[in-house]
Amino acid sequence: MKKSLSLLILFLIPYAYAQDIKLNGTISAENNQIKNVSDPTDDQDAATKNYTYSKAEVDELIDDIRVEFGNQIDNDDDGYTENQGDCDDSDANTYPGATEIEDGSDNDCDGEIDQQQLQVGDFYGGGVVFYIFVDGDEGYVAGEHHGLIVAVSDQSTGERWHKGSNSNTGATATAVGTGITNTTTIIDNQGGITETSFAAGLAGAYTGGGYTDWFLPSKDELNIIYLNKHTINATAVSNSGSDFAYDYYWSSSEKDYNFATAWCQTFYGGYQEVKDKSDNLYVRAVRAF
Repeated sequence: MKKSLSLLILFLIPYAYAQDIKLNGTISAENNQIKNVSDPTDDQDAATKNYTYSKAEVDELIDDIRVEFGNQIDNDDDGYTENQGDCDDSDANTYPGATEIEDGSDNDCDGEIDQQQLQVGDFYGGGVVFYIFVDGDEGYVAGEHHGLIVAVSDQSTGERWHKGSNSNTGATATAVGTGITNTTTIIDNQGGITETSFAAGLAGAYTGGGYTDWFLPSKDELNIIYLNKHTINATAVSNSGSDFAYDYYWSSSEKDYNFATAWCQTFYGGYQEVKDKSDNLYVRAVRAF
């Protein structure tokens, strides 16, 4: 209805510019005047009064209508209006949730342009890109561009894996894309998101770049970070961050047969091993995009 009204107004604009518009109630075919015999606003007989609007007044009226209704009209027929978050209502390929393509535009209206161009080592989303999902990864979506980002600095130089006592959390996944579910599982087991006196809770509480979806990397995610540490270090340092320490970092992967230990990795030799959950190791959070 609103779109039809907009089109009708646009159709009438040439007519409005060609001559003054006379509006007096019900239009009479004989004299193009409105016949309204009960006009309480004017002493003159309304049946003979001409209400004439100038071109400037018509322009102002049309502008007011455009402001009032324009943002509620889906001009490009993509299912979204400006009021619904469409950041370019003249382009049907641009709307909230659209697939980002390399065209120099913010297709999905998330404030970022051409996410497909991201590469390992890019500074993005509050950290450094260290992995791009491929088919078969948890988090991979065909036709879309997603991956993992690591924080530019450590969240702790010595934090234990558990809150204070050993328990079987069930966070035993090790693959790429499973760190986020591991972290949620650990936090739920150890007392909730407000608890930060353990590695997963500390990573989950991190808000780097204004984001609140950080987590402790899984065993395989942590290894990928190690393999790209020199590239990550260079970008991190140039963005107010720091190098990885030549020390052990916690993963979110619990050892599947021993509730007292979890996987970690040394960043001076690269080998992975299990350590007691009470050991104080480094923590570096990651997030997905």
